[in-house]
Amino acid sequence: MYIVIFTGGEYPEPSLASVFFNNSKNVYTVIAADSGLEAAFLYQKEYNFTVDLIIGDMDSLSRFDLLERYPREIIKQQDMAKDYTDTETALIEAVRIRNETNIPLDIVLVGGGGGRLDHLLGIQRLLGTDLSPDFWLVRTQVVCLLKEKTVMQVGGLQDGDMISTFALPGCMKYTIRSRGLKWPLNSVDWQNWGRSISNWPENEAGGRAVFETQNGLFYIVLPLKRELLLNRTDCIL
Repeated sequence: MYIVIFTGGEYPEPSLASVFFNNSKNVYTVIAADSGLEAAFLYQKEYNFTVDLIIGDMDSLSRFDLLERYPREIIKQQDMAKDYTDTETALIEAVRIRNETNIPLDIVLVGGGGGRLDHLLGIQRLLGTDLSPDFWLVRTQVVCLLKEKTVMQVGGLQDGDMISTFALPGCMKYTIRSRGLKWPLNSVDWQNWGRSISNWPENEAGGRAVFETQNGLFYIVLPLKRELLLNRTDCIL
């Protein structure tokens, strides 16, 4: 199940994110941060979920009429002079909700692409921290966080799809294996800022790829599209 945060900046067309929203029962909580409310409203019409919290200083919200569509008690308007960005504030709320439940919940961040470079870099710096989203959806791509001892199976890949993998700094050791990619990830020197950029699926893999981590933190950038299938488990196959 997912805690979904909509934030400002570029976001995918709702139809491209169906892997996360097709089953509305998988959406546990929805948070809109500032102008992310505009994306949330668009997605809400497509997938029929409920927005549970609207938070931020509303300095980038252009459609203030949207606030009138929601109960006042779910709107937490903040002062512009604050220690955290609206996205960070929403992530703090999401982590609090996850910690208070006994249900395994992934945090999905929608938006934050394009626009202000400092905001984009701010989100990138959160990856792998206590406030990290598990999935980050931008205009045509999804960033997937892989922790230690994790398997992620990806389906729906096609010729021409580009797949990039990055190690997050600060880990003592990095071990990741892949199947179904043109260039296997176990051949990369991850200890020295290694990365795999613009890899692609092997023709013989039938549109599938598998990523298995043993040590370290990684994030994988995949094309976001209707055909995409994701299955992540916390064990080694």
